[in-house]
Amino acid sequence: MSCLARAHAQETQDRDTAQLLEGVQEIAAPGIPGALTVFGKQAFSVLLGECAGERAPIVAAARVGSTRLVAFSHDGYGNEATAKLLDTGRLLVNAVRWASGPKGKAPGGPRVLVWGSGVAGWLNTQGVRAQGIGGSLAQAKLADFDAILLGHPGLAPADVEALAKYLKNGGGVLGMQTAWGWAQNAGAQTIRDNRLNQLFTPFGLGWTTATTGKTTEQGYSAGEASRPHINALAALDAIEAAEKSATEFSSRQAELSIDFALGVIPADDAQLRPRLAALLQAHGARILATEANPLSRQQTLLRLLARIQPEFDVLKKPLEVRAHPSAADFPGRADEKAPRVTRKLSLDPTRPGWASTGLYADAGQALTIDIPKEATTRGLRARIGCHSDSIANHDSWKRMPEISRSYALTQISQQIASSFGGLLYIEIPEGLLPGELSVLVRNAVEAPLYEHGVTTPEEWRNIQRVRPAPWAELKSSKLILSVPSSEIRTLEDPAALMQFWNQVLDAMADLAGIARERTRAQRIVADRQISAGYMHAGYPIMTHMDAAPRMVSLATLQQGEWGLYHELGHNHQRPEWTFDCLGEVTNNVFVLYVLDTVCNVSMESGHNGVLEGPTKLRRHVEAGATWESFCGDPFLALHMYRQLVGHLGWDKFKSVIAGYQTDTPDQSPKTQEARRDQWMIRCARACGNDLSRFFRSWGVPVSDEACSQISGMPEWFPADWPQ
Repeated sequence: MSCLARAHAQETQDRDTAQLLEGVQEIAAPGIPGALTVFGKQAFSVLLGECAGERAPIVAAARVGSTRLVAFSHDGYGNEATAKLLDTGRLLVNAVRWASGPKGKAPGGPRVLVWGSGVAGWLNTQGVRAQGIGGSLAQAKLADFDAILLGHPGLAPADVEALAKYLKNGGGVLGMQTAWGWAQNAGAQTIRDNRLNQLFTPFGLGWTTATTGKTTEQGYSAGEASRPHINALAALDAIEAAEKSATEFSSRQAELSIDFALGVIPADDAQLRPRLAALLQAHGARILATEANPLSRQQTLLRLLARIQPEFDVLKKPLEVRAHPSAADFPGRADEKAPRVTRKLSLDPTRPGWASTGLYADAGQALTIDIPKEATTRGLRARIGCHSDSIANHDSWKRMPEISRSYALTQISQQIASSFGGLLYIEIPEGLLPGELSVLVRNAVEAPLYEHGVTTPEEWRNIQRVRPAPWAELKSSKLILSVPSSEIRTLEDPAALMQFWNQVLDAMADLAGIARERTRAQRIVADRQISAGYMHAGYPIMTHMDAAPRMVSLATLQQGEWGLYHELGHNHQRPEWTFDCLGEVTNNVFVLYVLDTVCNVSMESGHNGVLEGPTKLRRHVEAGATWESFCGDPFLALHMYRQLVGHLGWDKFKSVIAGYQTDTPDQSPKTQEARRDQWMIRCARACGNDLSRFFRSWGVPVSDEACSQISGMPEWFPADWPQ
């Protein structure tokens, strides 16, 4: 595009933005709006929301010839109640008129067809001739309308086809949806399969699965219609210009905009994708992220290409995928002399999650996976790599940002490949029929795998622990550990190790009031760099590499491995009895229970923060024992739980938590106030004592009504309470 043409396009977009925002200062937030992406030359943002510390459009538009489109990032913008808040309705009317083109100012107002929204009646009160319909748009006379408002993404393929034809003839369409909500129920579909995206992305804008935060107290300011690098094409222009001039350029906004665009643009996109492919071709060999030479934020182009490379690998045929230059450094390559094997696996389809295979996919080498015909429609997937954390938001990458990938298994025989490699899993969804799931894998490398109760000591020492893959797993029905193979090469007794881990998991199940036998085992994975914290909970629990030796050391675990038990505690805590600020407290109660009942230490020792409890309490009381102080120190609050356990005993304490398991939905406390009250009342009834002075002395707000329910019991108060 010439400078003159670019200036003319910008002038047109400025006029369009001014028309859309005429009389608009601030709009409301109906729930949590999503994030849009703008990547076409003739697409532009209208209002922005906060996203990952940067900005993303919540309303965007595009004008291509006489065709006009407006995208709203939440379907609530088609709600009459929302339209009456702030200037939201004014924006909606402006958008309808603008999308109607020259007829937007016609006498009597533009003719607008409203589908999937109840806002038609309100629009008619605003000088717009709106008609609401249900059913098929393919059967409607779309040409009779100046614009069409689509209130949700539930379009049929025939509807999309009819709307695409309408747009080709110069029509105007407004689309509204909460795409992140759609994605939660989309099954195997991706955001590219979303019907509104299929309609809008050819014009350079679409919906992502991200969410946005407010920019004002009630919603979003219209004073920030755009920003540099919001449009992905403009962002790429800036990155390329800096690379050519050898100028330092660091813009998280530019990276975010391109990331969002690449996540939704179709495979045949002719604007952004070819340029990125050319850059990958030119600079691919330079994209390295290792522990010795991390990839920093100042290396903007290489970081961008590192993040988009997996997206381009998805479009390659498996035999075309090549090993990434960083793969040898992490997660590691298999020895090229190691035999590639064919293995038949018998998996239990009633146990959802990642089913370990004891096989490793080497980087850049295609595997073939065969599954039964009846399983091709059951949602099975294969995953290469246990390191599923994305570290894209970190300023420095010690490994590539995304190295684990999942593949839908929809064919009887299917090839898959990864440029990074990793342990191979079969992902089993919830609800598969019982029986046996037979899977055949070809061209894989054998990885060390200990299965508790199955692998014999001889098999472990002579076969499993010497298998050549660089990553290994130790597995029981309750927990699976993923560590570098170097950590298990001299491990003599994995049975004792996993038996101890089982005792830890059983203890946590007992305290949580759940069955010891688990449908899905917990997982812990060691990684070079993780998305957040030193460790974090989830499936899998992620730790740094220095935790790997401790994960497989029975002596260390018996002495109390606080960090690992802490994260497992997170996976067992529940919101019903974790009120307000106790997210980092009730999980540690599980640690105390494991220390007291399984390890060689008591809950009176362990973490330094636990030992400081009495001192922290004294300072807390001297300072007035405020709720803010209680919430500000997890180990201070944990001391309150130690006192409760000391008075109730573990059996009664467990019975309190178990009681929540039998609650009906209407019995379960919903608000934070109800959770505090219920916790006090249930603990009081378990021990037969009035605990109201105890709770209030700690600074925990409990209601008078709750205190009255336990006032007839004998009072208990700690004898060693600071005076």
